[in-house]
Order: sequence, then C-alpha cells, then structure tokens
Amino acid sequence: MRINFDLAGTTLYGRGRDIEEIGTAMKFDAGKWSILGDADEVKKSAERRKIIAALKDVGEEQTPSAIASLTGLKAANVRVLLRKMVASGDISQSRTGYYYSVPYPEAA
Repeated sequence: MRINFDLAGTTLYGRGRDIEEIGTAMKFDAGKWSILGDADEVKKSAERRKIIAALKDVGEEQTPSAIASLTGLKAANVRVLLRKMVASGDISQSRTGYYYSVPYPEAA
C-alpha cells in the first residue's frame, strides 16, 4: 500500500493493491487532524449541494427557474452553474432546459 499525503490540498490519498483508491478531505485544527469526508464531496460548493439536494427531493426534472425557486439562488447563477454541473456529471439534462439528479428517478 502506498499513501500520498498532500498538505497543500489537505487531502489524504491512498492507493494500493490491497485497497481501493481513496481520497479523503482532512482538516488540521488544535494539533489534531479531523476527517471531513470524501474529498470530491467536500470540494463541491454549497450552491452545487443545494441544487443536487433540491433535485433529489423533488424527484423529477426541473427548469432552471424552478430550481432557483427551490434553492433560493438567483436564476442567472443557477443557469450558469447547471451547465457546469452537467459537464462534470453531477446532474443530467434530459432535454433542453430540463435537469434532473443522477441517477434519473425511476418511474412509479
């Protein structure tokens, strides 16, 4: 097993034959390290987390205006962020102007 620790990014990376690859976000405070969670999840912005949570709660595709209403974010900011989130795979777009959480909710 080989562990690579990056102090600049406060992420603990682990990779080896006997374990799955890991990336854990860490915080150093008062002389001790604390685990914050999965590095990819911790790096997501608060706005992204709000959008993902809103889409999962609703369970069906939504327009940018509807997502802005659900989250309390500005509609213009939501539109820009939605394009970035689709590109990164955080959410998906079923058709022009409609977004849903990944994976797509199952039909009842």
